[in-house]
Amino acid sequence: NVMPSEIRIGGTSRSFTKEVRNLIERRMKELANGLAQTYGCTAQVDYNQFGTPLVNHDEQTSRAIKAAELTVGKENVDGNMKPLTAGEDFAYFLEEKPGAYMNIGNGMDGGSLHSSTYIFNDECIPFGVGYWISLVQQELKA
Repeated sequence: NVMPSEIRIGGTSRSFTKEVRNLIERRMKELANGLAQTYGCTAQVDYNQFGTPLVNHDEQTSRAIKAAELTVGKENVDGNMKPLTAGEDFAYFLEEKPGAYMNIGNGMDGGSLHSSTYIFNDECIPFGVGYWISLVQQELKA
């Protein structure tokens, strides 16, 4: 049998909290070093953390959902969307100030956002504008 002199393993990980992200990094290093030591080898783990988990704040999320419901009706708002592990720069804003990241659907089947088959539905623009107007009016009253 021929044994390689070096093995490279690559991948990505995502989490909903920084604590879990740090745990993944620590455990990956512990496992790699432990396995290498067991077989008389060495391990070098380069684990680069980038991005930050996007976590909405409860109060601002409730306000955003209320504005959406006033705009398009409660039956058209999914206030229980499952968490996503997508990378999003807005997460950095939410680390500094409370807020909520919202998705506005465009009512069309087809490719997802950032795919070559995605088609934007221009007819959804008034709903997006209406949402922002509703949110601003709601917050000005508060």
